[in-house]
Amino acid sequence: HLALTETVSVTDASRIPSLVDADGRLYKGHAQFLAKFISGAIDLGEVYVEWKSQLDKVSSSGIKITNLSSHEHIHMLPELLDIIIKLAKEYDVPAIRYPHADRSSRRTGIKTVCKSLALLYFEGNMARALRSSGMAAPEHFLGFLDSGNITEEVLLDMIANLEDRTTELVCHPGFLGPEVLDRYRFHKNSEAELFALTSPRVKKLAGDKEIGLVSYAELLSKNKTR
Repeated sequence: HLALTETVSVTDASRIPSLVDADGRLYKGHAQFLAKFISGAIDLGEVYVEWKSQLDKVSSSGIKITNLSSHEHIHMLPELLDIIIKLAKEYDVPAIRYPHADRSSRRTGIKTVCKSLALLYFEGNMARALRSSGMAAPEHFLGFLDSGNITEEVLLDMIANLEDRTTELVCHPGFLGPEVLDRYRFHKNSEAELFALTSPRVKKLAGDKEIGLVSYAELLSKNKTR
């Protein structure tokens, strides 16, 4: 999960001045990064350097990287998508997260509309780029519009209406202390999402519909045998 916001950079801040604030930290939140990006203040060469440093750190730990994504899905921006595809090929990573055609039967409002329009704007270009580069991705995608609010009822509705083949679900389950929640208010419902994902009702419905949970590694392995 490659980051350009909300964390400390892996690369020395002096090497990526366009990606850090006055304190030498990556920008706090995607909005600040996007404002810099739109104004032309982001050096794409520095994006490559930082993301490469992040991949080097993971690879050196012995973890096999099966897929790439980015914080707040900023890799959907065409210029950043080119970089992430290039790095995927360099590190022999076969898949990239592809947010597209999400739906929400429960969430409305201007924020949901804006997120839906963002998907519509970027998903076509991303589909073409993934196809031409040979990158893999699940056929379907859920959780972007309901991000931070995947309750048991929302998840039951998602499962009841799943389409054939593979769907990637974006969620943020976990137990978080006040030191994290004070900085990342977005994750205030993480415990509710954990409850939803471990709910007996959810487990039963998934079993009744013969829905299996797979990792990217398993998905790619199955695709190779087809």
